[in-house]
This record gives sequence, C-alpha cells and structure tokens, in this order.
Amino acid sequence: MKVEIDGKEYVEKKEEVTYSMGDKFTRSASKFLLAAVRPCSEGAYVALIHLPTGRFWDVETHVVNPKRITKDEFKLIAGGFTDFERTWNFKNQGVFNG
Repeated sequence: MKVEIDGKEYVEKKEEVTYSMGDKFTRSASKFLLAAVRPCSEGAYVALIHLPTGRFWDVETHVVNPKRITKDEFKLIAGGFTDFERTWNFKNQGVFNG
C-alpha cells in the first residue's frame, strides 16, 4: 500500500508474523512450548515440546534464527498442522491477541 506524506510517496511495510523460542501454543486441549533443543553452527534445531510430558510434538527442525521463526518454518516444526494457536508471545512478554 502506498501512502503520500508531504508530497512524497512511501510504501507501507507490513511486519511479517514470526515466532520465537519461548512462545506457547495450544492445540485442542494440549499445551506446547516452542524451544531450541540443539544448537548448530548456523541457527538451532527447535521443536514444540508437549508441556505435560516433555515430548517433542514432531521431529526437531532446523531454523536459521530461533528468535525469528517464519510461518513456513513453523509449519515444518508443527508437522504441517496449521491449527496451533499462540497463547503467549515471548518477544512481547504477553498474551498474543491476534
């Protein structure tokens, strides 16, 4: 979207939705924590950890920046499922509302 301010045209940049280590999610009645489980030379391996059991939701997945996980990376981490709902946004230290 283009915006004009004082006769100059600017392009509005929308912030991409990202996820981070420490974010919490629910799926059905289950609760999960997004956590780095193994470091590597370029980024980290992350996984969704089932909070009551401590087990991985799916396999650990390599990401370039565990503090800025993209939607596509999260989809891999979630095993292709898209019905995880973020309930805690670690970067904003609060409940995620949209």
